[in-house]
Amino acid sequence: MNAKILTAAMSLALSLTAVAANASDRIVDLPAVQVRPDAVQLAERAAIVEAQQRIVTLDAVVVRPTTAQRAERAAFLAAEQMLNENIITLATVYVRPTAEQIAERTAVIAAERAQAMASQAAVSLATEAQALQR
Repeated sequence: MNAKILTAAMSLALSLTAVAANASDRIVDLPAVQVRPDAVQLAERAAIVEAQQRIVTLDAVVVRPTTAQRAERAAFLAAEQMLNENIITLATVYVRPTAEQIAERTAVIAAERAQAMASQAAVSLATEAQALQR
């Protein structure tokens, strides 16, 4: 199964390389073209510039909260303070993994390493097979 997949992948890669080489022969450089805006675009740009020149800077405005907003803020601060008073700091607790958890983690790491080694071996075999085909 792996040999079939490897052979198919290599033949696909070689055929794509040939297609890419043929495509590069057909690339044509086009002459440079200069583009200028038409009258409508020039008029639109002039209108935008004119509108930007008419922007007026207003004086600063001072906004004060209403009585209801002040009461709402005071209630919020009181509730926040009450919550902070009820917070209790607990002692530090150290948790160690069980033997079963350590064994499971070791198995997962071993599987990942085996998969990485298999992938590396597959790449090496593909490189060697490609070198033999040349």
